[in-house]
Amino acid sequence: MSFTYKIEKETKTIIVDDPIYGVVKVEYPFSEIILSKEMMRLKNITQTGFTKIDYPDMAKNERLSHSVGAFHIMKKIIKHLEKKVNQYGIKIDNEDKNIALCAILLHDIGHGPFSHSCEGVTGYSHEKRTRDILLGDTQINKILEKEFGKKSVRKIASFIAEINDNDEIPKSSFTNLFKSLVSHQIDADRLDYLVRDSYYAKLPTAIDTDRIINSLGVIINNNQEYEITIDKSALTNIETILLERYQRYRDLYYCKSSKLMDYLFPKILELYKENAEQYENIPETFKNLAFNPKNIDLKNFLEMTDEPFEKAFNIIARSKQNPVLSYICNPKNISEYEVIQTDASIKKLKKKLKKMFPTLDTKNTLAVFELNSKIRLYKKDEGLKIDYGYIIKDVSESTNLIRPQEILDNTSIILNLEILRLEQGLSKEEFEKYKDEIRQMLLDLNKSTEEFELKYIASKNEIKEIDVIRTFIKNGFELIAEEEKENDDKYFDDKKFTILKQGGSLRVRNIIEDKNIKRKGTYKRILNESKVYSSRKEIEENLQTDNIKEFLKLLNDKNIKIGINAEELINVLSAKTQRRNMIFKRNDSKVCLSFDNTKYENHIKKITFTEKMIEIEAIGNVADRIILNDIHEFMEKRFKGELKIIKQSKFERGIGKI
Repeated sequence: MSFTYKIEKETKTIIVDDPIYGVVKVEYPFSEIILSKEMMRLKNITQTGFTKIDYPDMAKNERLSHSVGAFHIMKKIIKHLEKKVNQYGIKIDNEDKNIALCAILLHDIGHGPFSHSCEGVTGYSHEKRTRDILLGDTQINKILEKEFGKKSVRKIASFIAEINDNDEIPKSSFTNLFKSLVSHQIDADRLDYLVRDSYYAKLPTAIDTDRIINSLGVIINNNQEYEITIDKSALTNIETILLERYQRYRDLYYCKSSKLMDYLFPKILELYKENAEQYENIPETFKNLAFNPKNIDLKNFLEMTDEPFEKAFNIIARSKQNPVLSYICNPKNISEYEVIQTDASIKKLKKKLKKMFPTLDTKNTLAVFELNSKIRLYKKDEGLKIDYGYIIKDVSESTNLIRPQEILDNTSIILNLEILRLEQGLSKEEFEKYKDEIRQMLLDLNKSTEEFELKYIASKNEIKEIDVIRTFIKNGFELIAEEEKENDDKYFDDKKFTILKQGGSLRVRNIIEDKNIKRKGTYKRILNESKVYSSRKEIEENLQTDNIKEFLKLLNDKNIKIGINAEELINVLSAKTQRRNMIFKRNDSKVCLSFDNTKYENHIKKITFTEKMIEIEAIGNVADRIILNDIHEFMEKRFKGELKIIKQSKFERGIGKI
């Protein structure tokens, strides 16, 4: 851990060697608070829990250093504000200053193992736990009562969490101001942890703490209470701190290891509880949390730090008693969890897996689950007031970068095939036969909603398929799979061709494979037409029938509007296609080469015709679209004058014959 200090015996001052601020001095009686056993416990609790799996140096970033750092920031803010108000003959009482300093120093004392991750297990916030510690039978309570008095202790606790009693806690004109400096949009806590966390995660930061502190001012509101303002000259610095907080949540606090272990931590405790008799030498604090997660008393809570829990994880991970529990306790396995970016629901994925593995417990499986990440960029109800000298504006009214409605809201589906194997009790050899089927299922689910494809028709003579295949192989592609299909498509639009004019298409497709019929509804709309390929947004759903109304209902459930009522839709075109698909791979890129023979039936003009087409679609990573340019170059070189590139969809081709 990074907290190192020495004590000046004569003055009882603690001198801290801090990696962010250098030498930090903490005078008595605040030094005595730091030396209490409840505070020193924070040396062994990491600031950001399980992020250290992805960011190893975060293991050095513990809660005690942050608490002292926030205290250091609060001292600087108070010193600056005193200068501001003294020029108006206003004095800040020592009691107000001491309460603010104690509150910021103690604001995290209620954190448990792995910080916020513990709150997900206990269902009890660290703020409430802090209140319990400050007001309970603790060493810290005795120190505070001795130095500041019983009423002040209650006021310190009220800065951190609600206190439910009949005694009214006295307030001064500065109470709300200092309370906002403990917990608000820009507070001493945030000014320290954003810089400190960036330092240990080795992430760049442009936060200028001193510039922000020096920009702070004071105004008095209609309730005759003082409030913090920020000078307009520091607007860039305020934008920086708000945006960096957003980025830290996205990249650090919501990193893969952190979100996964936040989810798995309570599952580990539950599984251990069910199998506790199988394990020896598990630390008592781990057992206590596993058996009484919602009823941990204060004494037992204060014995919990990261160390005994990490010890328990290691013991269980090495054990062979419960393979699933051992697996999820081993942080080295984090890399094996796959993030499935798909529009498909978790319910749909579980349903597909259930077909493959009838014994799968879809309710309790740890092989597939959802993770949600949500953070608001700016809370307007905790507004930041920007001082323009003649007017005060909320920061959201002062910049276009900060919008109160913006939320980081992301839901991901997580899949782990090894856990699936272990849950099914299959050997690696037995499980191997399922892997290709699962991968194909994921490919279908993970198919990009944006398709990128090249299309050609023969200009004169018919092109032989074998010549195209040989051209791909000659240019470094390997044929890895092929299939033949028959598609029977019905395209819908209104009489004005509204969907077509928007560059879209709406179809119901019957896919005939080995005499089996699958039905899909597809809605596409054009996104881009480059010189070489076209790209379209694609929404596709499995259907029970070929009724267009069923598909429209599914689109409506996804809040996708096509701008036409169902009653106005008519079947304007039918297209039957004999298709041969060939999957080619070069390095890590995959493309699908299709040879289509399509018979169109235009119901508007009552005409039919046939057309042969070559389609080449990028089917792997989004970056694979780049390969389409290379393919076009060698196709042009080999079949110059014989093939004509087109960008229209089959719908556009069929209707274009009117």
